Amino acid sequence: MNRILIASLVSLLLAGCLGGEEESNSSSSAPSGEDAAGAADNTSDTDAGVITSGTDVANLSQGATAVSSFNSSTASNLIDGSEMRAWISAPDIPINITLSNQYQIAKIEIAKDHEAGTDVTLEISDDGVNYKTLSVTNSPADVTCSDSAFYSIRIKCLFEPAQTISHIRLTSLNGRSYRFQELRAYTD
Repeated sequence: MNRILIASLVSLLLAGCLGGEEESNSSSSAPSGEDAAGAADNTSDTDAGVITSGTDVANLSQGATAVSSFNSSTASNLIDGSEMRAWISAPDIPINITLSNQYQIAKIEIAKDHEAGTDVTLEISDDGVNYKTLSVTNSPADVTCSDSAFYSIRIKCLFEPAQTISHIRLTSLNGRSYRFQELRAYTD
């Protein structure tokens, strides 16, 4: 009796596993009652690669890159999503952040050590060639931040209207070096 019961259970399990495989292998079209567009509607924004408002696109997970000729091995720490690691700057040597695409950016924020002063230049570009200086760190500036702040541990610039940005450049000035923990650029 036990052998028959075990054999029956094994048969049911195998039939279920093989039945599901055969069904998925033999069916190449959408299930009945659904067209291809209906099936695509189940794709999430993340799966489709759509960037929603408020997304930090200056992040390694979003395809951004960070390059500097100084401390190049730690440059990606500036955009890794964690304030636990940092990139240490050198005077007059920029770090260049390249976003994966052009985006409408509403806010840029930089987390830094409290010792970091105001001797930095923050610039944005939509082509990686022509840069505009932001008013948060320099005056006069090419782009005025609608709300800016230079706290002891944050540099922040809000844009109204949002700016089209594909590149961000950060440079320490006046012989100063700083420890920058994270740079974020949030979409509109």
